[in-house]
Amino acid sequence: MSEEGEAATRGAQEWLSRLDLDEDQRAAMWKTITDLRVVLTVHVVGMSALSAFELGKAEAERLWVWEDLAEALFEAAEPEEIEGGVIDVSVLVGVTELEPADAVRSACAVLADRTWSEPAVRTIPEHQYSYWEPETRPERGLVRVEVHAAPGLAPVSEGQRQDMLDDPDFAHLHDVLRML
Repeated sequence: MSEEGEAATRGAQEWLSRLDLDEDQRAAMWKTITDLRVVLTVHVVGMSALSAFELGKAEAERLWVWEDLAEALFEAAEPEEIEGGVIDVSVLVGVTELEPADAVRSACAVLADRTWSEPAVRTIPEHQYSYWEPETRPERGLVRVEVHAAPGLAPVSEGQRQDMLDDPDFAHLHDVLRML
């Protein structure tokens, strides 16, 4: 594990130890922080937010046949318009036992109808991702698909992240983890 990953792990352990939780609750919380999770993010144009959301879910469901999916989960972030009319939708697919780069490669292999970039580091070495983009940008449909794998990964829109940062406890934890 990278130094950043080890520091984040220590910070999360310390934070969990201070919470008023019983052992089962603490174990469940730790599992959500440390499980290697896979998230599919789609960027869509020319569609309503609801249609983009449905397309994002349909793309994520394609990965439910993935043999390296140890635990299927489903959680989608709110569709969110980013730049140039592009709508971003992220969907948690599930948990895998693979290392991050291997998980990304393996998940991308399930979606073999696309040519994927090599896995690359997103934020810390434990957060790997690959992407696909069409050769020409369509007027309607997918303009980018990303497969992400990282411990504790969850789909959170920018709006949701800002709402969480308005919570003083979460904002403090966010600052602590950013400094690690």
